[in-house]
Amino acid sequence: MRDEEHVGWERDFPVRYLLVREDIEGEEEGELWGRCAEVEGLFMDAPPLPREVLTLRGCPRESLLVHAVADSAEPVRLLGDGMLSIEPVDPSNDGPARFWDLEDTAVLAQWPTPGDPGRVDIVVGTGVREDYYWGCKRLPSSPRFDLWFSSIRGDSPGGSCRSIDGLFTPRPRRPTQPVHLIGCEREGRHRRTPVREAAASARLCCAGR
Repeated sequence: MRDEEHVGWERDFPVRYLLVREDIEGEEEGELWGRCAEVEGLFMDAPPLPREVLTLRGCPRESLLVHAVADSAEPVRLLGDGMLSIEPVDPSNDGPARFWDLEDTAVLAQWPTPGDPGRVDIVVGTGVREDYYWGCKRLPSSPRFDLWFSSIRGDSPGGSCRSIDGLFTPRPRRPTQPVHLIGCEREGRHRRTPVREAAASARLCCAGR
């Protein structure tokens, strides 16, 4: 898309946003679909994820995660936002990896893993969002569960576990936040394109001042 494509805005107020069709494969130049003066709801915070309870089974007692939980003097230890990954122990012949985001994670309880004094079970309350991607969702036959929390160590896993109760339950997708295009003028042949089709294939850009 070129700058001269949106210079003909003959209104008493400036154009601030462009609705641009973007090629997912990156092989074609963006195409201008429309222009608008303002957008309501664009910078609103996303609604929080529903709270869930997960049990991290068999966390190594010497891990940073267990030490952070055990050393806390508070009845509820706040871990904050984090990430969970499930990866194959041997990635050369077993996969694929899967990822989840954990939002506002708090430790609710802990106890020694039954039959294994070297490990601890940890119960957390958190919001769970799976990182959707193209590919198979089959779990590895020999999975490794790793957990990252910036409050413990952000650049590498702060802990791990053998399994997680409550992770593989059906959950609704996060509610979407609608936006309202104000003073929108659609371009050329796209004036008759259904709005639902346009919204699924376009993105908003800030117009240059």
